[in-house]
Amino acid sequence: MAMKVLYFSNTLGERKQIPIETSDELVFFEVVEEICRKMNLSGEAVNISTPGGYTLSNIDLKNTVAQVFEEFGELFWIIQRSQVGSKETLGDDWVGSGALDKYVSEFPKELSVVNPSHPQWEKRVILEIRLINNYLDFLRQQNVNRPLWFKLEPDREKKNNFRIWRGHVLIPHNPKIKFSIIVVLSNKYPKTFPRAFIHESVLEYTGKIYTQSIWADDKTKEKYLMMCHEHMSNHAGDTDFNVWHPQLGIAHFFLRQIWLWWSAQQNLVESEWLKKHK
Repeated sequence: MAMKVLYFSNTLGERKQIPIETSDELVFFEVVEEICRKMNLSGEAVNISTPGGYTLSNIDLKNTVAQVFEEFGELFWIIQRSQVGSKETLGDDWVGSGALDKYVSEFPKELSVVNPSHPQWEKRVILEIRLINNYLDFLRQQNVNRPLWFKLEPDREKKNNFRIWRGHVLIPHNPKIKFSIIVVLSNKYPKTFPRAFIHESVLEYTGKIYTQSIWADDKTKEKYLMMCHEHMSNHAGDTDFNVWHPQLGIAHFFLRQIWLWWSAQQNLVESEWLKKHK
């Protein structure tokens, strides 16, 4: 009987992961249940993702270990919906995976003081776009058979001065499920971290989420809800937990904020979407 060794962590960015040896023929979800028991987690309240990349769907979880290994590899993160953004979940590494370090590097120190009012602001914007594209390249290399889970680019209206970024998030194995997003930079960015908002239509498919911070789009008059509003602000003053500093950018924010929130929501959103679109 062929065997595989898989590695799991419930702390993002943790290099040391819990190994588990299992049969190729076992259903992958049974492995997840076993690792959850070892970690004292509820299997019903977790999602499984590759490092910084793709969240396994409910269909993926029903495949065999051999099938999952062939498509996604051996390393997996366990994302607890109830713990998204906690220090215990995030770990100490911002990027969260050594494999990503070469794709999404920090900004040069001289650009850490470049805010939207600075003469070199457009230079920083060019590098912001490059790092986002680098992350997209990483995703393409990780799995070439599924659509990318997000798109993001700056709104080029002159009055916005590259402080508004527009795009979407989607579920790669079911790309019909897609929601518009807005990323907003303050005049103090990068000293302060970005804010992310998702179209209010997501409320039809999510569980209880924070709905008090709303951003109204000047162009469409549609409303957007802040995504994972408290996760970074809860740790912003924690000197032992380097959640944000000015040499980080939008791509880093995507990896630790938007990707983490969307990974935790995806399977619930899809389940509710399928109920409403039978």
